[in-house]
Amino acid sequence: MNRALATVRAATGVLTSARCEADLLQGICDVTVRQSAYLFAWVAYPGEDGTVQLLQAMAYAGYEAGYLDEVCAGRGSSLRGAGPTSTAIRTGKTVIVRSTLDSESFAPWRDEAESGDYHACISLPLRWNKEIYGALVIHASRTDTFDQQEAEALGELADKLSAGIYFLRLEKNHQNAERALRKEKEAQEALSRILSLGLRPVSLIEKLDKVLDILFEVSWLRFEKGGAIFLTRGRELRLVIQRHLNPQQQRLCGSIPFGHCHCGQAAAQGAAVFRPQLGDDPPACLDGIVDHGHYCQPILSSKGVLGVLNLYVSAGHVQNDAEAAFVRAVSDTLAGIIEREYADQERQRLAAVVEASPDYVCIGDVDAAPSYFNSTARALLDRCGISNSASCSLFSGEASERIRQEGIPTALRDGIWQSEGVIRTQSRDLPVSQVILAPRDERGEPAFLATICRDISDRKEAETAAGQIAVREKQFANAVINSLPEVFFLLDFSGRLLRWNINLERELGYTSETLAQMRLTDLAAESDFEAFVETFTAARAAGVSIEVKLQTATGREIPYIINAMPIDEPEHTRAAIVGVGMDISDRKSLEAELERRACHDFLTGLFNRHRFTEHLERELDRADRYECPVTLILLDIDHFKSVNDTHGHEVGDRALKHVASCLQNAVRSADVLARWGGEEFVILTPETQLDSGRTLAEKLRAELERAPFPPVGSITASFGIAEYQPREGADALLKRGDDALYAAKHAGRNCVHSG
Repeated sequence: MNRALATVRAATGVLTSARCEADLLQGICDVTVRQSAYLFAWVAYPGEDGTVQLLQAMAYAGYEAGYLDEVCAGRGSSLRGAGPTSTAIRTGKTVIVRSTLDSESFAPWRDEAESGDYHACISLPLRWNKEIYGALVIHASRTDTFDQQEAEALGELADKLSAGIYFLRLEKNHQNAERALRKEKEAQEALSRILSLGLRPVSLIEKLDKVLDILFEVSWLRFEKGGAIFLTRGRELRLVIQRHLNPQQQRLCGSIPFGHCHCGQAAAQGAAVFRPQLGDDPPACLDGIVDHGHYCQPILSSKGVLGVLNLYVSAGHVQNDAEAAFVRAVSDTLAGIIEREYADQERQRLAAVVEASPDYVCIGDVDAAPSYFNSTARALLDRCGISNSASCSLFSGEASERIRQEGIPTALRDGIWQSEGVIRTQSRDLPVSQVILAPRDERGEPAFLATICRDISDRKEAETAAGQIAVREKQFANAVINSLPEVFFLLDFSGRLLRWNINLERELGYTSETLAQMRLTDLAAESDFEAFVETFTAARAAGVSIEVKLQTATGREIPYIINAMPIDEPEHTRAAIVGVGMDISDRKSLEAELERRACHDFLTGLFNRHRFTEHLERELDRADRYECPVTLILLDIDHFKSVNDTHGHEVGDRALKHVASCLQNAVRSADVLARWGGEEFVILTPETQLDSGRTLAEKLRAELERAPFPPVGSITASFGIAEYQPREGADALLKRGDDALYAAKHAGRNCVHSG
């Protein structure tokens, strides 16, 4: 009895100092043997198959001499799983063998016990909150060692060890959850940083180079800080950025045809290629190449393959879903950046060519209302003193009439009209060759008109009239305003529109006549009207910036960011407000998508654990405040590991989506459904008592069982439900729900238990 008490006292120090389960188990075994005359102590857990027919020795101390090899092997098929240790684990009750020589349950190991001088033993179940972890087994050299008092004292030791196991596992689970949240947050921050690169005024190569730096800074990704980014050129991949590729690799990978090597295969297939090691790939034959694995992720857009993101991993790396999903998200983000860069480059190249052309270039709508003049045309208009809106007046009367009656209709009908004409200057007629083009849109309709005139004389007349200078300045201002990519407006102090550019009419769909009768605040969506009025009242004194939805003529709402400031407008001889507005629809869509990814599970589309926890805290706070019932339902897919092992992880993923779909179709609109983790799902049912929660859980269980899922057949789940007790808190409610789920599993699965 005294030695048992000494062991219990000594165990307290182990419980407080152990930092992991293995240290705790070994420490208890050590003090059990060291603090007493016990010959041998060990801790048994159920075998890897979860049964007690084959045991695992997790820790031991004292004389062993191969004894555990025989005990854990389950020798003796007729008594397998029926020995004292297996019985203690299975029943949760202490088993005492007073004499190993006389006990029938100990017969298969009698010889080993005799050789080890083990004449008595006690198997103490390690149990906490109905869960049995294993057993603490103590052997003594004297028969009848373990009387009732000693058994009770050692039972206290087993209880302390059980509590220690529980709290260490609980702490480990909390740490895992925190790591998962940190991982998700870090991934979203990395994606945000990559997105922001698209707005930086640097080259595409510099942006892609920075992307690799950002990826290698993500702490939870197991990349080797080596890899490359390729961009497509025809049906080839061109290496543009690389990290830690030696000169041979750079030469080999400088240009890769589609279908060749892993990167070329990813480009040809339009799908990710993952290899855990080089194998027989050509790079393996290069000198100094260390074996490694690859992520080859195509960068896809609606127009096709833009490139390939190649990332190195260590040889033998095991791909995981979170990592693969993150790489896909990065490639999608890169696609947006690259597409935008290509579009900007194309616009810049076209604009540079047109702007630098020595020919007169004018672009307008199909009604011949001009919207753009290149530098040559602007210079000519300035010198001639002609209004942008009356560019046909450049020509002589006969030529101008011919353009209206013949040139424009012919170009609209045939796509092109060519002629020669005379541009009238103030001192002489200027002969020019003229082409009018009418490119078609996707429907085959004329999209716009472009006029190109080439000076076929060398003389240019300078303008002399001082009064024309003001006209030219106004024309130049109109050209600048109409060339802005944003909407532009000028207001008087009452907020009435005085001036605007063509983009305001195009994007919002109002005619110039309608806009002339409106105040800017009339364009605001109803939900933003008051804030809009308040902001522009403040703009009379200082610059302001506001995000606001403007309403089109058809009633559609478009988000804009508007910057405005007060100016002194000489033309109107009174203070006015000038501003520009940029359509931020794409940015808002991007922000909404990032928000969705942060709150939803990648695979099933359900709320993730973080979002569900927010709902849970709010609902429990409401329950405490208004004393209304709340019931929690936890469910775990039965035999999910077997589905993965038998059919593969792809079928396992489909099974998770199948269960999520069944649950979504069956829960009520007020219920909150989420993927809790792995194969576990959780449902929060507000205003629901336990009986109603049980009814709902039973309905869900039956619906899931009835729903066919080839190739498995059908999928079942075990359900645990718990009704919230006033002010018990979320952790306690989840614990009771988890205990009920465990009870359902223990009761044979495919059933509902309450806790």
